[in-house]
Amino acid sequence: MAAGGFRSLLIGLDGSPGSHRALAFVARLAPPPGRKITVVGVVEPMHAPSMGLLPGPIRARIAGQAAAVESARVRTAERRVDAAVKELARSGWRAQGGVSVGRPLEELLRAVKRHHADLLVLGARGIGAVERFLLGSVADAAIKRSPISVLLVK
Repeated sequence: MAAGGFRSLLIGLDGSPGSHRALAFVARLAPPPGRKITVVGVVEPMHAPSMGLLPGPIRARIAGQAAAVESARVRTAERRVDAAVKELARSGWRAQGGVSVGRPLEELLRAVKRHHADLLVLGARGIGAVERFLLGSVADAAIKRSPISVLLVK
């Protein structure tokens, strides 16, 4: 971390209301000179369970449809990230963005390392206790596993 603040922020953007609030929060901050922001969107890969049990032609058809859905989700994430970068640039930030496919926490932590970020900004989704227990929370896991400070915006 730079003296007097953060040099490089990384915002995880997933399209949720929480991530939009995190983006809006950062966009309202006065950008210090020389500071940069990277906006990262992560698309979880499509997995069809029990594919090995299906006949080859059906398996191929389902795999093709899953690839088409994943491709559409990547394009949506790219549009979302591009809009976020433009919003941050209008606010005076030096911003860049990118989309990756993978497990959200792992991809965010890779991006933190790749972009030498010293603050990870995430939106809190506000999921309930049962959902958190069954599905986990990227924000909760980031707080536990991130090598840098994490700012959660509610």
